[in-house]
Amino acid sequence: MKTQVFRMDATHVDRGLVQRAGELLRQGGLVAFPTETVYGVGVSADQPEAVARLREVKRRSPEKAFTVHIASRDDVALFVPSLDGMAARLARKGWPGPMTMILAVPDPMAAPIMQGRHGPAANAMYYNQSVGLRCPDDAARLDREPRI
Repeated sequence: MKTQVFRMDATHVDRGLVQRAGELLRQGGLVAFPTETVYGVGVSADQPEAVARLREVKRRSPEKAFTVHIASRDDVALFVPSLDGMAARLARKGWPGPMTMILAVPDPMAAPIMQGRHGPAANAMYYNQSVGLRCPDDAARLDREPRI
């Protein structure tokens, strides 16, 4: 797939470009995106070939999971079946924003996001019974409903 570059003004979200990025992710492509602190490169974690390509591009070892970016602080429930009081409070106060939380998930396969998914998706998101979640504060994520 040939590299395509789309520019979006930070003060005006072009929903068409955001939808195009979503299409590229669903097709197994890599998408670069800004956060408050860095630019990230992401893929859809349920596509093993895309995850393998991302590992290659980032020179990331297979046993190391990636940070999962979520659109809303409410999306944490998709990845962490039981969020303790302090973590829930920290998520309410710190998200959206430039904070990644590493959360314990004793049984990743019990997480709603994992229903119907197997090995490669879990390996991309969960490591050592934990997941790293971040909810960037970005206008492109506003008005989005959580979905699997």
